[in-house]
Amino acid sequence: MHILPSERARAFRKMANLLAPGGRLIISLRFGEFSDERVAYPVSVDEIAQLAQQFGLVLKFVSTLNADSGGRAGISWQTLVLELPDDGSGSLTKVRHIVVNDNKSSTYKLALLRTLVRIADAHPGAVLDKQDGKVAISLGLVALYWIRLFKRLVDNGIQQSADPAKGLGFVTAQGWGLLKHLTADDFAIGNFYSGQEALALQQLISDTLKTIKNGPVTYIWQGHKENRLFDMQRTPTKRSDSVLVDKTFLDSFGSFILSEEMWNCFRQYGCWIEPLLLQQWIAEMQKYELNMQRQLTLETYHNNLRWFERQHDTAKVRKKVEQLKATGVSVCSVWSGTKLYHYDIDHCLPFSYWPNNDLWNLLPASSQENRVKRDRLPSQSRLATSRSLITDWWQQAWQTAQEQQRFFTEAALSLPNIRSGCRDFDEIFHALQLQVVGVKHRMQVAEW
Repeated sequence: MHILPSERARAFRKMANLLAPGGRLIISLRFGEFSDERVAYPVSVDEIAQLAQQFGLVLKFVSTLNADSGGRAGISWQTLVLELPDDGSGSLTKVRHIVVNDNKSSTYKLALLRTLVRIADAHPGAVLDKQDGKVAISLGLVALYWIRLFKRLVDNGIQQSADPAKGLGFVTAQGWGLLKHLTADDFAIGNFYSGQEALALQQLISDTLKTIKNGPVTYIWQGHKENRLFDMQRTPTKRSDSVLVDKTFLDSFGSFILSEEMWNCFRQYGCWIEPLLLQQWIAEMQKYELNMQRQLTLETYHNNLRWFERQHDTAKVRKKVEQLKATGVSVCSVWSGTKLYHYDIDHCLPFSYWPNNDLWNLLPASSQENRVKRDRLPSQSRLATSRSLITDWWQQAWQTAQEQQRFFTEAALSLPNIRSGCRDFDEIFHALQLQVVGVKHRMQVAEW
C-alpha cells in the first residue's frame, strides 16, 4: 500500500525472481486510511492476480477479509499466497525466465515458445524421434504454426519488433506476399495447394525456418551462448508445384530438437504457460512505437493473438450424418449402438479440455448420451465396448479417397504412435485409446 502503483510491477517482478521453484510469496493487503503522515495507495486482489499472471506466479489462496487484530476501526486485511510452479525438472523455471526476464527486440522468442506449447498439446504425432534425453519434432509443423500465429498480426499491421525499419525476416515478397490473400485458417493440416500458391508456401516455410534459426533458436540459451536450449536439423527439399500439407510434407523439412524434459513441460504445463506468453506478447507489442501511435486496445491485441482452433465446429460431421440418413442409411450411436433420430455430434475427447475438431474425434451419439457425458472422457472400458461401433462409423462416414486422406492426415499428427502412411482404422482407434490416457493423466479429466 506504500508503493506507487506505477512502481508495483517492477517491485513484484523482483520479488518473484527471488523464488525457487515451488517457492511461495505471501502478501497481506491492508484496506483503510492511515491516521498518521504515511502515504498509502489503493490495493486490490485483482491487481495482485494480474501481476501474478504477468510474471508467472500462480495465485494459490485468497483469505476472507479480516478485521484488524488491533481493533482499529475501518481497517481490514486480506492475505494472498502465490507460488512459482515446479515441474520437478527445472524446465518450467527456464521457460518462465525466457518469457519474463530475457531481453527481447521482437516477439520472436515468445512466438517460438507458444508454437511449441501448441504443438505439444495438440500433436503428439509430431514426435519424430526420442533418444538420449532429446525429442525431435516435425520442423515443417513448427514453421506452419509460426505462420498461423503471426498471420493476423502481420496482415493487420501490428508491429512485432522494436525496429520496424528492419522488417520481419519471414515476410518476403516471394512467400508471404504471394499468400497474403489467405487467412490464418487457410494454413491448416490437410489443405492442398497447387501452382503459384504451392511454390509460395514452400518459400514461406523456408523463410520462416531461416528466421527461427537466426532468431530465437540462436538467442535462447542458458549460462553461455553455446548452451542453446533448442536446435534445428534441416533436410534439403525439392520444390513441387503441388503440395498436400500432411505429415510427410511437414516432416520433409527436417527436425526441431529440444530436451525431453522441456517437451514434457510444454505438454504438462501448457495451460499455465500459454496465458503467461500471451500476457508478455501483448506487453511487448504495447512498447512499440507504431502500436502506441495507433492506440491499439487490449481487445485488438487479444483478437489478433487468438487461436482459431478453439472454435467448436461439428458442421462437417453433422452434414455427413444427414447425407447418410437421406440415402436411407441407418446411423447409430457409437456409445450404445441404438439407431439415431435426435442426435448430437460428440467430441470424444472433450473440446473444453482439448480443442480438436478432427474427423476421428467427432462421433455421432444420442442427445441424451451427449448430455450425460458432458465434459468427461470415455473410460477405457467404455471405449473397449464401443470399439467396433466407432470404427464402423469411421468406415461408414469416410469412404472417398479425399475424405480418408483428410481423416488419416489429421490423425497422424494429432494421435501418438501412428506409422507413416497408415490407412488402418483399428490402428487409429488404438492411438485414440492412448491419447485418452494421456489427456486424463495431464489434465485430470473425469471419466464417463
